[in-house]
Parts: sequence; C-alpha cells; structure tokens
Amino acid sequence: MPKIVSATPPHTYMLQSIDISAMLLLFLFGLAVAWLGQCFQAFMGPGQIFNWWAIWLLKMVDKSEVVKTIEKYSCGAGWYDVEITAKWYIKLIAKLAKPLGLCPYCNTTWISIILFFIYFTPSFNIFLLIGITWFFVYQIEKHK
Repeated sequence: MPKIVSATPPHTYMLQSIDISAMLLLFLFGLAVAWLGQCFQAFMGPGQIFNWWAIWLLKMVDKSEVVKTIEKYSCGAGWYDVEITAKWYIKLIAKLAKPLGLCPYCNTTWISIILFFIYFTPSFNIFLLIGITWFFVYQIEKHK
C-alpha cells in the first residue's frame, strides 16, 4: 500500500497553531504597561505624588556612598584612622534603588511582571511581554 504524502509543508501547521488574538492582546497589554511605567516614572518627579519614593531611594544611595573617617587612639601606640561605612541594609537598598524605581526600564519590568501574574496564567509568555514592554519603553524614552 502506497504511503500518502501531505502536500502541505510542515511550517504551515505551526502558523495555524498561533493564536493571533492572544498575541494581539499581549501586544496591547505590553503597550499599556509601558505607558503605566512611564506614568509612574513621571509621578516620581518633583512635586508629584510619588516624589517621596524617589527622594527616599536617592537618600539611600547617598548614605551608602558616605564613608566617615574618625581618628581613634589605641593603647598608647598612636593615632589610628578608622573608617566607618554604611550599614549592610543601606548598601542593599542602594544597590536595589535602580530596579525599585530609579530606572524606567527596571521599573516597567516589575510592573509588567506583577500585572502579568494578576491577569494571565503563569507561562513563558511573560518573557514576550517583557520584550514588548521594553520595546515600547525604548521608543517612548527615545522620543522624549
């Protein structure tokens, strides 16, 4: 009995399996999240509602860079300079300041991750959403 060969190339089955409406929804959701991230970034400006957050993050960055030098006398052997640096949690907050709000890309990424898990089922589409969001944030930042 002869084998029946399909005339349809295999890549067309892949194209038929793509859900266009889901991709469009993810595309529009990425655009909305990019705008939301840019709004949050604008709301951290001077005189805005989230300015306190930006000021607090910038204070933590400044505190982490401060090194105090104190002269200390030890057992008659002479004067020694002792450096006192910032505490570990201030340094940690200073390292996390950029992802917590001082960078529009990091800021928007966190917003997209949180909103993705609220509105969608967990899947690898989150990476696609982050890519779409970064594209729109890049376009918005480029045209400012």
